This record gives sequence, structure tokens and C-alpha cells, in this order.
Amino acid sequence: MDQTLWHQPDGEHPFFLCKSGDANIVATKTQIQTIADFRRMDIANGGQGAPFAPAFHQFIFSDLAKNVGVLNIGGMANITLLGEEVLGWDSGCGNVLLDYWMSQTQPKPYDKDGEFARSGNLDEALLKVLLDDAYFKKSAPKVQVRVL
Repeated sequence: MDQTLWHQPDGEHPFFLCKSGDANIVATKTQIQTIADFRRMDIANGGQGAPFAPAFHQFIFSDLAKNVGVLNIGGMANITLLGEEVLGWDSGCGNVLLDYWMSQTQPKPYDKDGEFARSGNLDEALLKVLLDDAYFKKSAPKVQVRVL
């Protein structure tokens, strides 16, 4: 229905969210009940703009141990902590960068079964530089997601 173009809930203007699409037009054109704009309501209530993953994880994993962490890696990745309270936030890029790389350099839209990723070698020096980024020193939740 709509696509998030830029999402920055922790920026100077925390309610900033740029989306394409309009639920009112969809409802009018299709004549069906249309529920939308969950991201902005979540941000207005102090969330990160991704309210469904933590609720879904709570529903699916509530029968497990009291303290459970769930890492969901899709295009963007998110983390849910299930304990006395339910906490969840986007953790950064998931597969979006590799999917883009594959679409630009291979005749494939994504890295099926991780074949391409397994064909390489880890560059320990580069990994150390990347992990020294200030992002990894921030306390959770931490996100500065920009989706194009």
C-alpha cells in the first residue's frame, strides 16, 4: 500500500517519516476498510516506528522461557526482547545491502541459501574498523534507518 522512503524517529524532528502512497485513496478506490499509518502512531508513542514485530514475537514465543530475545533479519533487521516488558526496535540493515549487491553484480535478486556469502573470506581488519563505529557503542534502542 505504501512505502517508507525515509524513517528517522530519533532525529531532530522525531516524528519525521516520509512515505509514498495514501490509505485514503486506497480506501476510496477499493471501497474496502483500510487501516494504515501504524508507524507514525508508534513514533508518537515513543516507539521506533515498527510496532508489529514485537507484538508478533510476543504472540509466537510467549510460551517459551520468561526472557527471550528474537532477532528477525529481513530487508531491515529488528530485535525483540520478551521479559517483564516487551521491547523491540530496528537494529539496522538486514539483507537489503546484500540483496542490492546481488541484483547489481549477479544475475540473481538475492543470495539464495547464502551461497555467495559463503564463497568469500572474512576480512578481520575491515570488520574491526566497522565494529568501531559509534553506532555499536550506542545503547539500545538505536536506529537511524533510511530506506530508499
